[in-house]
Amino acid sequence: MAYKSTRRQWVKLWVNEWLDGTSRFELTPAQRLLWVDLLALAGRSRFPGFIYAGDGGSGQRVGYPIAYLAGVLQMDEVTLNNALKLLQINNRITLEETSPEQYVIGIVNWEKYQSEYLRQKTYRKVTTKTTSRLPVEGEVEGEVEVEGEEDKNSPTATAFSVFGCAPFGSVAFQDRWRKEYECMGGGLGWADAMERVINQCRSAKIKIPGRFYELKHELERIEAQQQYKQTPL
Repeated sequence: MAYKSTRRQWVKLWVNEWLDGTSRFELTPAQRLLWVDLLALAGRSRFPGFIYAGDGGSGQRVGYPIAYLAGVLQMDEVTLNNALKLLQINNRITLEETSPEQYVIGIVNWEKYQSEYLRQKTYRKVTTKTTSRLPVEGEVEGEVEVEGEEDKNSPTATAFSVFGCAPFGSVAFQDRWRKEYECMGGGLGWADAMERVINQCRSAKIKIPGRFYELKHELERIEAQQQYKQTPL
């Protein structure tokens, strides 16, 4: 597996399937907690969707020792080993033993359900369009719009990365969206968050970029479609 840089700060957990799905009776509470921990580890991994130490000199993947994983997850080694085998049987993970008691763990269907690229693909298409300026209540004359000047690692740039683009709009507007994003903690429900920012900006007479409205309308469509998707969780 080639190295892929990742800045993922969250993973998707589909609430209805998680609360009402087969996990409720297939897994014990401790095993369900392990499953969520594995999703988090796979999201933070340098190799998204996989949990392993790295590539060896011969190009083969080097798995983590079960003792190391048990320490990270604060679990007994035997309990962890048994839980991993059960998750493998239930087709939630792949388990490759690269050496005795040393594993490469893969999350089944990661690319389909957790891919950051797929999640932002539509947003990137929307932001490449030439957007017309929409009339907005409470605009303040003379406000300067700034786009693309933020450090890509800055909090503001991170907040706008959910749209797959650089920060846009006035500094005051960017600050409102950054604060809303941080309150959400990188969660879902972006359209609702955008509506809150629109109301805040109108109250404060901060200009709202027309692009923000177009993105919101597109996100509402996407989130409506996602309600009907089937997931393995």
